[in-house]
Amino acid sequence: MLYVVALQDIPDNADIRARLLDAHMAHIGQFLDRIRLGGPLLHDAEDRVAGGILILEAQSADEVMEIVMADPYFEAGLWADGRLHAFKA
Repeated sequence: MLYVVALQDIPDNADIRARLLDAHMAHIGQFLDRIRLGGPLLHDAEDRVAGGILILEAQSADEVMEIVMADPYFEAGLWADGRLHAFKA
């Protein structure tokens, strides 16, 4: 099944993002065969990151949450809010 995860960053997130980008990409890289779409959300007409979107294939919502919660960005408290939904393409 496909799932979409929408994550909203905390304000003033640039330091966390810059410091942990390589670790975040290494974590996400483990799941490239299951990721259908992913990337940052931007503030309107600006180049500042506001959060992220991830659409991936998984057996359950619990499996998706395990992936998200093991991300270095999550562990550092980057995301203020997140939503997870089953998704039909």
